[in-house]
Parts: sequence; C-alpha cells; structure tokens
Amino acid sequence: MAIFRSPTGAATLGPVPSSVYGAPRTGHSHQGDDLGPDPANPLGRRHPLYAPRGGRIDSIRISTGVGGKVAEIAHGRIRGREHRTRHFHLGTKTGTLDAAVTVDGRISRVGDRLDAGEPFALIGDSGNAIGLHDHYEHWIDGAPQDPLPWLAEYQTRLSRGYGLIYPGSAGDEARLLQVLLLYHGFFPGPIDGIFGAATEASLERFQAARDLTPDGVAGRRTWAALLPRPV
Repeated sequence: MAIFRSPTGAATLGPVPSSVYGAPRTGHSHQGDDLGPDPANPLGRRHPLYAPRGGRIDSIRISTGVGGKVAEIAHGRIRGREHRTRHFHLGTKTGTLDAAVTVDGRISRVGDRLDAGEPFALIGDSGNAIGLHDHYEHWIDGAPQDPLPWLAEYQTRLSRGYGLIYPGSAGDEARLLQVLLLYHGFFPGPIDGIFGAATEASLERFQAARDLTPDGVAGRRTWAALLPRPV
C-alpha cells in the first residue's frame, strides 16, 4: 500500500496469508506484515521502498537474527504516542552496513529526514528471506502493533478514497480488497488482484455480517467497513 507502487504509480500491498501480523512462528508470532511488490512489476530488485509516513532514519544495520539489512524510521508522536517502523531484508548493494541504496543510486543514511511516500531503500531478500519482500513492523510506545490499520489509513489519504469495483475487476484495488477481507477473517481465495468468484463470495459474506447489502460490489460504505481504524 504505502510501501510499494506499481509502474502506473498506484500503491500496492501484497502479503501472503502465512506472513501477516500474528501468524504463528516457531516459539513466537509474526510481529509484522511481509509486503511484496506486484509479481508482474518489472522492476524486480530495483523496486524502491517508500516511507509510510514522514520521519527520520534512526538506524540502518545488519540484524543479528534472520532479518538481514534493517532500517528503522522514527516517525515521532502521533495522537500522543511514539511511532516507529522497521523494515527488514533490505537490498545490500552498497556493501556498507550503515547506508541503503535507493532509486537512481542515491544513498540513504542514518539521520536523513523523509517525507511520506519518499523512497529510502530497495526491496531485498537479505538475511533469512524467501523471495523479495519487506518485513514491515509498526511499533507504538515500544510494542509491536498490527501494521495494516496504519497502512490503510495512509493509503486512504494518499488516494483520497477508493473507487467502486465489481466482480471481474483486476489490479491494485482488487488486491487490497482481498487483503482486507483476509484481515477480517473472510478468505477471498488467492491474493492475486483478480476479483473472481471466491472474492465475490467472501465479500458478500463480509457485507452480510456488517449489515450491508450483500451485493458483492465494493462501494463507499463497504470500503469504510473494510478499512481498519488505527488504535
């Protein structure tokens, strides 16, 4: 969502069901969301990561665990609470431990100020990673939180809301619809950005559970119910 953008400029989100916040791991639960770019995106390892909010790069380091190269961004106080995001498995093209390559060969360093939506690193698979992705963590007052509500809120501001989409639609908004249905416990089938029969049936079940007209169409009221609210 706020992290990746497709070649058309639209923002995308691509976690897989086994890699969302709270998913079970050996001895612990997953503390973030694994976000990957659109599989059809031709940028591959040149795909930049974008700051989800304004802030300052507080650290860039090599994780002592499985996270590979990690950047931490301090976003300051939001609604009276301290917010930080951590981004794991960054690309390691620089060969240095305290910097990250971003678009056009530019270098991000500790202390750099970032605007919301500004690129600060390249996607990678450093550390123990299966495929290119950003393991994204959102910490509030020193504790990990579900990142999706904050990403959804940022994306809503970025796009000024979502359009009306029907079965048969395909693309970024259909992918986001599937992710949000999964977030609410309604399995939409593969997270593939294709609004097919499984997604339609899942959406109708969600609408019925929220006292909305179960028409299988995502409009303004359905998006409002789907988008989680940050705590």
